[in-house]
Amino acid sequence: MENGPGEVAIVQYGSLANEAAGIADFVADLIENRGYEPQDILILAQRRSIGNPIYQALTGRNIPTKSYYQESAVDNVAAQERLAVLKLLIDPNDRIALRWLLGFGSSDFRKNAYRRLREHCEVTNVEPWDAMVSLREEELKLPHTKHLVERFREIEDELEALRAVENFADFIPAWLQEEFDEEDPFRKLVLDLALEAETPTDLLGALIKAVSLPDIPPDVTDVRIMSLHKSKGLSSPVVIIAGCVEGLLPTAPDEDLSPAEIEAELEEQRRLFFVGLTRVKAQAGEGKPGVLRLTSSRTMSLADAMQSGIRPAKVVYGTVHLHASRFVHEVGPAAPATVQG
Repeated sequence: MENGPGEVAIVQYGSLANEAAGIADFVADLIENRGYEPQDILILAQRRSIGNPIYQALTGRNIPTKSYYQESAVDNVAAQERLAVLKLLIDPNDRIALRWLLGFGSSDFRKNAYRRLREHCEVTNVEPWDAMVSLREEELKLPHTKHLVERFREIEDELEALRAVENFADFIPAWLQEEFDEEDPFRKLVLDLALEAETPTDLLGALIKAVSLPDIPPDVTDVRIMSLHKSKGLSSPVVIIAGCVEGLLPTAPDEDLSPAEIEAELEEQRRLFFVGLTRVKAQAGEGKPGVLRLTSSRTMSLADAMQSGIRPAKVVYGTVHLHASRFVHEVGPAAPATVQG
């Protein structure tokens, strides 16, 4: 292990419940018998649906634990739509934001129409925004894209109205509209961040940082649970990466993306996973070797799978059967064999 002496284990459990209980038992043993403190332990899980059962299992054993899934502020559709509008305002070539907004309000997300647009962009090497402008101007003809163009006009109209707002203080209510009450977490977060921002670009950067990075106090005394994204810059003697299953690490590809975009997204997820492996840092001087543990489940309930964004390939009586992440198999020949938990 490059980050000091230590141990690596790959453990597969029968179910998500077993995985949560197994991790909690392992953490309890580290604290009670091996000299580690709760703050020495960092648990990374890409979804709250994976992290929450682990949190409950740990707190059920009276182990001090803190969850850092702050992205709850953008959990609701209204917040996601507002964030996509802001992203597209700053960068019209943000393909993900444009795709989301073009599909917004449609039961099928305008999937077929967008596929025609995407195929055109792949052949011509034109950005989707530019292709939509050509469609709107009728310089480009693609069959069955009328509703896509109508939606694009709505998006353009709003962006034009927002660009016309000169005062940043006036921009906030114009952008937020009247979709959020005073107690809404997203509205509260925006108003708080806006105090330090001077432009929409500043606000977007602050928002992305706020929902991506944990606010870790310097005197943390708990086991920490968060996503791989939020572990940026952190290190710990013990790192557990949970939920290492296909459909979560990596996520299933978006069918609307081109093969090149799918490969780029896969590579980014692979990079994120391997960066997560480097979060472990031994503290040999304190008698704390580095501990890295990768865990997965063979099954989970259909409800948990759907909440995790996993598209199940096999469902039997409400139970989804899972495969270990390909990333685990790519760790290398020096990796230990998988053991059953």
